[in-house]
Amino acid sequence: MHVLIVLTYGVSFRDWKETGLLEREMKLYERLSKDKDVHFTFLSFGNSEDINIVKNFNVIPLYDLIERKKSKFRNFINSFIIPFKVKKLIEQPDIIKTNQLMGSWVAIILSFIFLKPLIVRTGYDAYSFSKYENKSTLKIFAYFLLTQISIIFSNIYLVTSKTDETFLKNKFFKTKNTVSILPNWVDESYRYDKKEINKRIKNKILSVGRLEAQKNYSFLINSFKGLDIEIDIVGLGSEKEKLTKLSSSNNVKVNFLGRYSNTELLNIYKKYSIFVSTSLYEGNSKSILEAMASGCVVVAKYNSNNKEIIRNNKNGFLFRNEHELKEIIQQLIYDNEMILDISQNAINFIKQNNSLSYISNEEYKYYEKVYKP
Repeated sequence: MHVLIVLTYGVSFRDWKETGLLEREMKLYERLSKDKDVHFTFLSFGNSEDINIVKNFNVIPLYDLIERKKSKFRNFINSFIIPFKVKKLIEQPDIIKTNQLMGSWVAIILSFIFLKPLIVRTGYDAYSFSKYENKSTLKIFAYFLLTQISIIFSNIYLVTSKTDETFLKNKFFKTKNTVSILPNWVDESYRYDKKEINKRIKNKILSVGRLEAQKNYSFLINSFKGLDIEIDIVGLGSEKEKLTKLSSSNNVKVNFLGRYSNTELLNIYKKYSIFVSTSLYEGNSKSILEAMASGCVVVAKYNSNNKEIIRNNKNGFLFRNEHELKEIIQQLIYDNEMILDISQNAINFIKQNNSLSYISNEEYKYYEKVYKP
């Protein structure tokens, strides 16, 4: 079986490498290649450097074939021409797949060229996010239109949560037999170890995410006012200066740890007992899943997507306001048995629902569903 993967519009393997995502993002394809004998070809929006970055798979860097323009508009127009430029370089695929809504039009055109089934997978609902972020009416409409077009022309349109599935089926048409769920996967290598959990940091909490408004770090800092607990944040972003001033004025110790590769981050999770997410909105949050898989007790802001992952007081905690967050943190600090129980439940949940082995098998089932030898 030969699957053609179209990377997100404008994204290259060099980008993945520089942001520390490369090793993680390739694990799924390495597993499917090894266990299911699936042959992958990748179309990236990079140059020949991408071929040297990913050596175990066939890579076609699009900007090695067509000039990258300074104008974003011209690059966008060229993206409709790209499929016709590369078709002779691609061995006949059996399936075409893209992992984000952005760039799905490239995959749609290739699907028509090769007359092969198309799978579109989205990690989050871009249309909903555009409304949450108060994008312009034009951008919101563009995301709506692109979502609808992608649903119409895909054989399978995968989302990561029941919340997203329900939303799409209520808002868009031609969804009944097209839209399905495939959650995010995480590394499941960590094994529950009571002694190791007991040795973890308890006077600090960990949070991971971009320093942007969506992550709601101002709420986190305000909530910790008066608590003798430090906040460690992994991530970069435009709000660092603002958050530094806020932490100083509230007398809350916040350590901005910067960015780490995913491999490094997985080791960082294992140093902490408690992980907090204050994001205003999320999809199937990878950071929450990774924290749970690493044995952290996750305390997350209530929303419908987080509710699908966290069973309150069983494998984690959900809060709605500053008072609830502070109350949960204070309870956890003085109740080690609760930390141990929640940690074990979280690890078990991830193994059953989000492990790489489980999700790779589920992904392959979707391949089989559309594959026509």
